[in-house]
Amino acid sequence: RSTMQHALADALAPHAGSPDADEYSCNACAREIRGPRWHCGECEDFDLCAPCHALAAVPAGSSHQAAHAMRRHEPPPPEPLNGPS
Repeated sequence: RSTMQHALADALAPHAGSPDADEYSCNACAREIRGPRWHCGECEDFDLCAPCHALAAVPAGSSHQAAHAMRRHEPPPPEPLNGPS
């Protein structure tokens, strides 16, 4: 990825230390996905963060193709601060 793509990804997505960290990592930039996750409907295990999805990123050597249908998944809502009611 180019320096400009990394800068765009950094600007658009929060990273380390975010309270809404998810257990998925982006197959293009390898960062932990926070916020919306884009999952490929044709590949068994292929996910992109929002910035990489916006760039239509396809990692070299991947069987994923830009024409594959991607489905947006929202992160779960945050836990209540006082625990369940």
